[in-house]
Amino acid sequence: MISLNLYIASSASADRVDQLPTGKVASEARKVVRNGGTYSTRWGDCSTYLQRLSQELVERAFRPYGTHEWALYIVNRESGFCPGAVNSSSGTTGLAQFDPPSHPSYDYDRMKRDPAYAVRAFVRLSQGGKYTQPWCLACY
Repeated sequence: MISLNLYIASSASADRVDQLPTGKVASEARKVVRNGGTYSTRWGDCSTYLQRLSQELVERAFRPYGTHEWALYIVNRESGFCPGAVNSSSGTTGLAQFDPPSHPSYDYDRMKRDPAYAVRAFVRLSQGGKYTQPWCLACY
């Protein structure tokens, strides 16, 4: 987790994404996806800029709950911060790898093309990081 935090800190100072308003980060992430920032459905297979935007969205969404480090760890582990990630064997989808049969109320196509939507869904389902069971059978 320390190396992830150091990466985020060094990225933040270099690219200034951390200084953008949240709405701009969200719209920029959608634009990057639309313009080919997701290369495939494999873990981590998207542009580093899209990964950085996704990290920033996760950080901002979970920081008020004090669970941002947990959320960053989960999204890195599950998708490599790539919203288009889909597990080929289980079908889990998106930044936090939601399971479509378990959570049919979410729009999984949108989850792959709209990182802000995916992060809001993650916040909602995890109750701000308080409900960790789907992601943490052996986290701690």
